[in-house]
Amino acid sequence: MSFFRLLSGLVVVLLVSCAAVAGRSDSVLDESLQEGWNTWRVISNDAYRKSCCYLWNMGKRTAKICDVDAAVTAISTTRDAASEGVEIQVYVRIESGRASRILMLSPQCPAQALSPINDLGLIAAESSIVWLQTYVLSRGDVAEQALGAIAGHSGGVGELIVVAEDQRLPMVMRERALFWMVQSNSDDAFDYVAMLLSRREGGPRGLY
Repeated sequence: MSFFRLLSGLVVVLLVSCAAVAGRSDSVLDESLQEGWNTWRVISNDAYRKSCCYLWNMGKRTAKICDVDAAVTAISTTRDAASEGVEIQVYVRIESGRASRILMLSPQCPAQALSPINDLGLIAAESSIVWLQTYVLSRGDVAEQALGAIAGHSGGVGELIVVAEDQRLPMVMRERALFWMVQSNSDDAFDYVAMLLSRREGGPRGLY
């Protein structure tokens, strides 16, 4: 992808995303979420790497059930990128009407919780991103987890670019958006990083 094509795409993403956030303060998900654990599937970005919980022994891994209630959920990704149209599974714990934890796994990875998990089925990636955006912009405890989940969504990299370019946000949040962007393994993410590195002396540099 050329520099000018990426730049043009970035402008479109910024305009569309800002309009979407301004026009939609909530998401279709809000009507379906319950207290406790909820989960839904979305189409992943084309380069998303499958993730699950594993037991590691002498460099060998064995898949295990993910305990989403555990204080630390050891999630690892494989080197193999998922193909187009593959889904990811988003897990969200709601407490007093707000998300207190957000996780992202491959649908094939089994998960368990102490209480029943409310399964919402397949959700449009756009609706999921809109819902997750509210937690990024609120800058709360789960903002980082929301960024990581967005990175796995189809169209998620464009949203992370919006965060990285938004000078109204704290620099640490913009840097974390860049981190998760690269973790997405998407060509668009690396094209954006290349654009940052190509900015000339005397003009805007990096994320500043």
